[in-house]
Amino acid sequence: MLLTIDGRKAPVPVAFGEPGEEAVLGATALEGLGFMVDPVAKKLVPRDLLALMERVMQDQTHLSAMQCYIAYVGITPSALRNLGAGHFVGTAQEFLRGIDLTPLSTIDPSGYPDWLERKTQALMEKFPIKGLWGPARKSMNIFMVMASLNRFLCAAYALDHLEDVLEVPLDNRVATKLLKWAKGKGLSQEEVPQWTSIKKLDRGNSEKFQKVAEQMATELAIPRGRLDVTL
Repeated sequence: MLLTIDGRKAPVPVAFGEPGEEAVLGATALEGLGFMVDPVAKKLVPRDLLALMERVMQDQTHLSAMQCYIAYVGITPSALRNLGAGHFVGTAQEFLRGIDLTPLSTIDPSGYPDWLERKTQALMEKFPIKGLWGPARKSMNIFMVMASLNRFLCAAYALDHLEDVLEVPLDNRVATKLLKWAKGKGLSQEEVPQWTSIKKLDRGNSEKFQKVAEQMATELAIPRGRLDVTL
């Protein structure tokens, strides 16, 4: 018998039952037509579509695992030490593993700073001590630089096009090196940032540090976000 479902045709064997018995569409007919049963949606779906959906789900699970891995490897007790209270590390890790990176795949690089600031503010609000902008920004920058270096996340969210706008994560060592370089280049008093600790870092001084880092990175011909690797 020639059976047609949703425009797909295939010859299938037919078994005749007794009058009044319910019609049953068997596995052989489904396979011949290239359909599978979606038990959740309770409908027939093409086998190739279902396979694609399974691959997408597997890919998304893998990306989530990669994002979680980077959050936990990047944000350590040494990265957020001396903040005066516990739970900073765990709070940052949980926040970063749940960030939706999808918008970054289409965002213009000029829009990245605003995105970064919104996420910094959101993380800052979750910390056990409020108002610590510096540790929140450092956590974001560590995570984003490491995510851009992960080939799975970089490919999935097109993070390579943000390479030139990622910020270098700041700490005492990086700040000291940047200040030394800035003074050596004769930057004006207004251009040279002030540093005491990551705990006291504010947005204004951070922007000055990032401008110095951008100049230094340009001179060294490396992306700003990876500058701390060479310092």
